[in-house]
Amino acid sequence: MAYDNDRDRIDSATDHIRAVLAFWKQFVTVKYWKGQVEHGGDLWTKAGMLHHVEQEAADIAVYLATLRLQLTKVAEHLNAQHYEAASDLLESILGDAEE
Repeated sequence: MAYDNDRDRIDSATDHIRAVLAFWKQFVTVKYWKGQVEHGGDLWTKAGMLHHVEQEAADIAVYLATLRLQLTKVAEHLNAQHYEAASDLLESILGDAEE
């Protein structure tokens, strides 16, 4: 989800929580309905939920560590005044994911 600097300006805790909740409401709703179609629906009846959560948790740990490495590289580029490389990497980080 892209943010418009003026529209999404955050000046208070109230603004911040509204932005966070709006992002997650939209993101989770889209993801939920996509999953309903892809996985046959009725998530609440599926067996093996603990296993699915453990698999997702492992993915999150890997993605988080990878994002940290990518952001560290952005910081290195900025510190070395390699602004184009930093910008390119940020665009990659923030761009559309391959599905």
